[in-house]
Amino acid sequence: MSLAKLLGLDAIKGLIGVVTDWLEAKAERKRIEIASETRIRELETEARTRIATSQVETAAELAKAEQAHEINWDILQAESSKKSWRDEVMMIAILWPYIGAFIPGMRSHVQDGFATLETLPDWYIISFGTTVAAAFGYRAVVKHFLRPKRAVTTSALPPVR
Repeated sequence: MSLAKLLGLDAIKGLIGVVTDWLEAKAERKRIEIASETRIRELETEARTRIATSQVETAAELAKAEQAHEINWDILQAESSKKSWRDEVMMIAILWPYIGAFIPGMRSHVQDGFATLETLPDWYIISFGTTVAAAFGYRAVVKHFLRPKRAVTTSALPPVR
């Protein structure tokens, strides 16, 4: 019998081999797990990027469509106003208080009119302003009148002396 067998070295070598194989397999599983988690994170990031890009592209397409619609609306309004006196009548109605302020005897009537306008409900002021702005094709002004709170005063004329 050899000395190695007597001391059990072959058994120890075998045991060491089994333990080494087990440790290597465990390390390989850990490497695979880390690689899988990294790949999952990469795929999640890629998916988020694709979603964000899609949302941006959709928003851009909607903005282009809205802009095209607004341009078409402006063209339609311009075409329809060629045959209408509406703009001229509204302009006279809007300018009349300014003109009346300089006519003797009319100033007090203009001031009384503006005082009466101050008592009108907000919904009426908003409706009137929106109608006038839409008639002249000023969408930005229409958006101003559609705000929920009216913070503008209309008493612009000095008192009668």
